[in-house]
Amino acid sequence: MSAHPAHRLIWFLLWRSGRQPSIVSRSASEQGLTIMECLVAVMLIVITIAMVAPPLVLATATRVQNRRAEQALQVAQGEVDRIRALVSTGQHAPASLPASVAGATAGTLASVAAPTQIDARLRSLNPTGTECSNRFDPNSSPPAVAVNAALPIDVDGDCVPEYLMQIFRTPGLVSRSEGATGQQSRPSEFDIGIRVYPIQAAENFSPQASRNALTLPNDLRTEPAQLQLTSGTLRKRPLAAFYTKLVWTEERTSLCSFFSQADRQRIASCSSVFPAGSP
Repeated sequence: MSAHPAHRLIWFLLWRSGRQPSIVSRSASEQGLTIMECLVAVMLIVITIAMVAPPLVLATATRVQNRRAEQALQVAQGEVDRIRALVSTGQHAPASLPASVAGATAGTLASVAAPTQIDARLRSLNPTGTECSNRFDPNSSPPAVAVNAALPIDVDGDCVPEYLMQIFRTPGLVSRSEGATGQQSRPSEFDIGIRVYPIQAAENFSPQASRNALTLPNDLRTEPAQLQLTSGTLRKRPLAAFYTKLVWTEERTSLCSFFSQADRQRIASCSSVFPAGSP
């Protein structure tokens, strides 16, 4: 197997440096590296750095990407747990739930379009003594975030968002008794979808940009970013995408929601629980 041209050059330079006649015989204490030997050493160091640096950069970028994706998944899971707590205690009136997508079902929830705008409010997950302007408090029954909007999320309490969260749900199944006049119309079951994007998804993002000035591009993706070797953040994909079903287990009619419409009609105790035409 023939040697690489660079290897031939290095061996030739070493051979030449070893054959140069010495005009004055030097003692052992005066001997050192020649200029040519220093150049060869520098060349070897440069080649080594050029070979090692790219994998190190990719590994560092991947580690940062994975850490951000893990934090985004925690944001999504925390929101699911908050809504699940509302459902388990019967406090899930429509005003306290995410906005619903008309006609959406569990099978079509993942195909809901990506957000195209940013909500003006800010959700702070770890509020500190700093009072953030236009703060979003999910416990005060505020207007739900629009389906096509993303809510800025601050995870460290400094009033600066690190993520954008899109959250939506199916209309779900509301029993006849719960949908009667004077009742709260709390669904017996529904599916929710949560997507968490990096704040860098905003097309005019910069560390100095005002939150209210941020806008979203029209080509955001809905498929989550892959956790693999990468040379940069996949800004147009969500770092976490979460879809799950929530059931009001304390409601006696919730068991009927597990059956299809056709099956419910064959079960006497479930045939009249939900309005006709319910999925």
